[in-house]
Amino acid sequence: LPRTHAMARAHDSKLEARFEKDLRRLSTSWSIIREGGAVRIGPRTFYPDFVLVSGQRRVLVEVVGFWTPEYLAEKAVLLRGATVPIVLCVDERHARGEFVADPRVVLFRKTIDAAAVVAACELAVVAACERALVASPPEPSHPLATAPVRPTHHVVIAPMAAVKHHAVR
Repeated sequence: LPRTHAMARAHDSKLEARFEKDLRRLSTSWSIIREGGAVRIGPRTFYPDFVLVSGQRRVLVEVVGFWTPEYLAEKAVLLRGATVPIVLCVDERHARGEFVADPRVVLFRKTIDAAAVVAACELAVVAACERALVASPPEPSHPLATAPVRPTHHVVIAPMAAVKHHAVR
């Protein structure tokens, strides 16, 4: 029978394929899931290119290789509105304004530094914990009321059972 639709590609670009390959080669506790789900950010549903997972920690990773001023503005809104850990990988030739200074942004030229993305994921988890504690601080008698925020405090975006893709290390 003839095909009536195109087969899904493994990656949207060679850049994404190379990043995934490089991340799998690292000695890290993080595993990678390609297009591992969706998350609502503001009025929009966002489908990240990857989800990095380490234990109960999950970080959305979006590769911003394609660009127009409107597309970059949309990604900036995404970054500002995210209440979950997120990392954007942005081509340094097109990075302006908030992309340059935000620790959740990894700038790249031609290839994405997988180790830099892992480091940014660690920071994104801590930042999400801090935002969550500011948004709803614990009661003064709660042990977290005076505890410093550390990467050991985890943020879970969605149960792993909700993700139909599997992680391959």
